[in-house]
Amino acid sequence: MHDILREINEWWETKEILKELVPNTRRMVFNDIVDMLDDRRIIEITGPRKTGKTTPMFQLMDMLIKEKNEYFYEGNHRFF
Repeated sequence: MHDILREINEWWETKEILKELVPNTRRMVFNDIVDMLDDRRIIEITGPRKTGKTTPMFQLMDMLIKEKNEYFYEGNHRFF
């Protein structure tokens, strides 16, 4: 299972998100998400298909990797 997750989450190894997944412009919801990070709560983003729910997540992962070098560990496994 871990091998499959690592394959579809290549940034675990490369430590960077593909540039085409991280546009330079950020939606307002991105700042809202960043502001909630310290709350350590689950954040739900809902909306119709193709309205930009995944893009802020890739931007957030990119920011955490580059600016904070943050990952989540469980045992010997690194998750993001």
